Amino acid sequence: MEIHIGEKIRQQAKELRMGPTELAQLINTSRSNIYWLYKRKHIDGEMLVKLSRVLKFNFFRLYRDEAVLGKAAKTAMTGKTQKIYDIPQEEMQHLYSEVAELKEKYNVLAKSFQKKKKK
Repeated sequence: MEIHIGEKIRQQAKELRMGPTELAQLINTSRSNIYWLYKRKHIDGEMLVKLSRVLKFNFFRLYRDEAVLGKAAKTAMTGKTQKIYDIPQEEMQHLYSEVAELKEKYNVLAKSFQKKKKK
C-alpha cells in the first residue's frame, strides 16, 4: 500500500484549521509528537483511532479503499476527503435524546402488551 498516513493526518488537520498544538492537546501528547506523526508512513492502530475521532475522519477507510478498490479508486479520489461525521454535535445530542425517549416508550408499550397478554 502506498498510503502515507502522516501526510493524510496533516491534510485533515489543516482542512479543519487545527494546528499541531491544539491537536496535541486533544490527544494528550506533545506538539513535537504531532510533527513526528506527520512524518510517519505507519501509525499504531490505537493512535489512529484517537486521531480519527479528534479529526472527524475515518483514516482506516483509506486502507480499506486502497485494498478493495486499488489504484483506480486512488486516482478517482485524489484530493477528496471522506468525512465520517457530517452531523453537528448539537444535532447528534438531540438524536441521542430522541433515541433514548423512543426506547423508554417502547419499553412501556412492551410491558403493557405483556400484561394484556397474561390476562
